[in-house]
Amino acid sequence: MDGQFSIFDIRDEAAKPSPSAYRFRRYIGQKVRFGTHVGDNQEHTVTSIERYYTILDDGRWVGTPTTIYPVEKGDYIV
Repeated sequence: MDGQFSIFDIRDEAAKPSPSAYRFRRYIGQKVRFGTHVGDNQEHTVTSIERYYTILDDGRWVGTPTTIYPVEKGDYIV
């Protein structure tokens, strides 16, 4: 692909978010849902926060930046 552009060349390297960047602010006690599990309408509670993972319900569930979203709309980072 020498001399050819891909869709990933459009964005500036400095503007790309890190793989561990969440689209919302996380905090202990926050209510979240899974976005990839069809039919999972249960609310889960954030019990621990790590760089890449968000531990839910005392370790019974683990969320990532692409799998969970907040229940409250005001938590999103704009």
